Amino acid sequence: MKRKHTASLLALFLGNFGIHRFYLGQAEWGLAYLALCCTGLPAVLGCIDGIRLAGMNPGEFDRLYNSGTPRRLGTDSSITQAQNITIQMPTEEKEESISLEISRLHALLKEGALTEEEFQVQKKRILGNT
Repeated sequence: MKRKHTASLLALFLGNFGIHRFYLGQAEWGLAYLALCCTGLPAVLGCIDGIRLAGMNPGEFDRLYNSGTPRRLGTDSSITQAQNITIQMPTEEKEESISLEISRLHALLKEGALTEEEFQVQKKRILGNT
C-alpha cells in the first residue's frame, strides 16, 4: 500500500529523477522525468507534485493510488473503526410539502406576521421532521 507522506517526500527530494512517479505506479511518467532530469524541469514539477501530494485528502490519495488495495483498520489515525451509516432520503412528495411549508412561513415573515426568530424556530421544526 502506498503512503501519501512517502510519496510527498520522494517528490520533494528525488522529484528530479521521477522516483515518486515510480513509487505511485506511474512508470511512464517516471521515465519521462528521468529522461529530462538534466533540464531541471522535473525538479520543479517534483516540488509541485510534492506540495500537491502533501495537501491531498487521504481519501482522495487512496482513491487515486491505492485503488485495489484494501485499507486495514488502524493503519491510519483517521480511520479507527468501521461505521455503518444509514441515510433515509425523503420521498419526492415529502420534499415538495416541506418546500411548500417553508415557502408559506417565508411569506408570513415578509408580511410581518412572524419574526425572524419565530421563522427560524418553525423552519428547524419542519426540517427536523424529515
